[in-house]
Amino acid sequence: MKALKLEEVLDAISQYCENHQGKKPMMLWFHSNPDVDGVRRVINNTPSYAKFSGHPLKLGNEYMILNDEVVKIADHKELLNEFIFPSTYEIEKTKLFVYHRFLRQLDKEALQYCIDIFNIGQYPVVCLMNDYSLEIDKPSEEVISLVETYFDQYDVNK
Repeated sequence: MKALKLEEVLDAISQYCENHQGKKPMMLWFHSNPDVDGVRRVINNTPSYAKFSGHPLKLGNEYMILNDEVVKIADHKELLNEFIFPSTYEIEKTKLFVYHRFLRQLDKEALQYCIDIFNIGQYPVVCLMNDYSLEIDKPSEEVISLVETYFDQYDVNK
């Protein structure tokens, strides 16, 4: 894991966005909620970014629009296996996807979706993580291996 000072985070994200080809999704580990929230607020005010917390059809949504018709997702489970971008963003204008969730940050399916956006969509992905999630989520060896293999990790310190 590489070290990164808090004041260098935004520059590091900007450089990563300009040259993410051949790299991995960026995972930033923060030691305090105010720090991760501060970075998240700054990014929220950045044009051309999209935030997400997992696959749009796996986040508890019960219905979706399919072929101009509202359908129950449970009736179309095949859609859960397709790659779908987060639907609330104009994909052609998006330059950065930011993953952050308040609970279950180390959810295997959500992390796999980060990898899919990066690999299939060819978009830079930055994951904002709280270090306490390692204790709370108690990730399996499989999830730890996924993170170590597919993400460039940074320890953010003041």
